[in-house]
Amino acid sequence: MDHAPQPPYLQDGPSYWSIDYIRAPREVVFDHLTTGEHTKRYYYGMPINDPREVGQAVWFGPTEEASPIRGKVLAYDRPSRFSHTFAFGHRDDAPSVVDFVLDQAGPAITKLTLHHHGFDGRTGTYIDVAEGWPAILASLKSLLETGEPLDWPQPEGNDV
Repeated sequence: MDHAPQPPYLQDGPSYWSIDYIRAPREVVFDHLTTGEHTKRYYYGMPINDPREVGQAVWFGPTEEASPIRGKVLAYDRPSRFSHTFAFGHRDDAPSVVDFVLDQAGPAITKLTLHHHGFDGRTGTYIDVAEGWPAILASLKSLLETGEPLDWPQPEGNDV
């Protein structure tokens, strides 16, 4: 029987891992993760509030009060790491942690590693983000490489 170690994305219980290679410099990718004018184009129409320092509130939406996603910045190290807590306003789940690590993989290629972790089991938040992150990251990659995000249909009643 093979007892080789499992890759990290299989080791720590419920969490979401993604590794994407994007044809764009990491400074540009970082700015697209942390700037509202960019996130609203690929993140289901939701602008981030442009956080810039550890401890600052972070939210996605037109205002903090109207935001469906809220948290606090845990790391802001441009252009290599952005991390924040994450809580849906419509769920009672404990906050989880979103951690983006950006590595330069070539002259104009960024390796973007996303680890969304800290779930208290297979919660509603875990299920929602495991379904949502692939679409968000695919749309980010498309936006950066072609100039256009993916044109995902929006759920009925989504007025964000």
